[in-house]
Amino acid sequence: MPRKADIANAPNAIAAWRTMRGWSQEKLATEAGLTKATISRIETGCGAYTQTSLECIARALNKEAWMLLLPADSALLLEAIEAIVALPATERRRIVNVIRAFAG
Repeated sequence: MPRKADIANAPNAIAAWRTMRGWSQEKLATEAGLTKATISRIETGCGAYTQTSLECIARALNKEAWMLLLPADSALLLEAIEAIVALPATERRRIVNVIRAFAG
């Protein structure tokens, strides 16, 4: 189980999604058909990504490519939204009510 701090400190959404899955860079590289060095360069911003590499990573993570371009903290929010959307309608309403109560 990934630690919240690891997700919060992820340099970008790709690293955040990978961390949320408990995957190493090597595991993501294998699943995406890329090298670990490529994943590392993309995650650290030391290398540019191509449309092809972005699409390969998105497929491996089961995400849309645009989701990988968001700030890292957005990835965590989208993960929560995906989990809520998967719930039955009555459970979704309960979750929304809880969020509203916290938001004040």
